[in-house]
Amino acid sequence: MKRYCIIILSGIVLLFQTGCSIDWKKGTNTVINKTKEIYEEKVIKDIDDSTVDTEDFIYISQEDVEKEANRVVEVMMNAFREKDAESLKTLFSEFAHKQYDLDTQISDAFEFIDGNIVSVGKTLAGYGGGSTSATHGAVQTIYHGVVYDITTDTEKKYTLTFNGFYNFRSHEDQIGVLCIYITDDDKYNVYSGDNPGAEIGIGDWQ
Repeated sequence: MKRYCIIILSGIVLLFQTGCSIDWKKGTNTVINKTKEIYEEKVIKDIDDSTVDTEDFIYISQEDVEKEANRVVEVMMNAFREKDAESLKTLFSEFAHKQYDLDTQISDAFEFIDGNIVSVGKTLAGYGGGSTSATHGAVQTIYHGVVYDITTDTEKKYTLTFNGFYNFRSHEDQIGVLCIYITDDDKYNVYSGDNPGAEIGIGDWQ
C-alpha cells in the first residue's frame, strides 16, 4: 500500500510537470495511464524479486485431509471387528505411543464393546480445521470423524468419534490419531451428567 501511494504521488508530480496549458481531462488521463504503467512494472518487479521462501510454504487441500480421515476410519473399523490391536496402534502418533498406555487402553476398548460388530452405520470423516501462516501455509491441520450405529451381534449400539493431526509443523511427532472415543448409545441416553460407564477412549480422550 505504501509503494502504491508513492507511485500515485509520482503521478501527481508528473501532472504538474505537464503544465497548466494542457487540457485538464487529457492531462489527467495521461497521468492515470502512466501511473498504471509504473505500478504494473513495479508489481511485476516485486514478484520477481520476492524474498519469500516459497519452498517453505505448505499447501494442504481439504480433499487430501478428507481422504486420510476416511482411510483412518476404514483401518479403525477393521481393527475393531477383528480385535486387531496392532493395526489400531499404527494409526496413533509417535507422541501418543510415548504418552499413553495404548496396549491397555485398546484392550479395555475391545472389552467395552459387548459382542462382535456385525454392521456399521453412517460415517462422517474429513477436514477438522487447523491454523496457517502467511509464510508457512498450513502449520497445523486437523481431521476428525464420527461413525454411527456400530451394531453388535448382542444388539448393542455404539458411536465412535476420533481426532487427529494431518500435519503439525512444530510437533511432527503428533501427526496421526490423537484420540478415539467410544460411546455406548443406550447408556449415554439413559445417564446424564458424567455419563458413568457410557464411554471409553484411547489416547488423549479424557
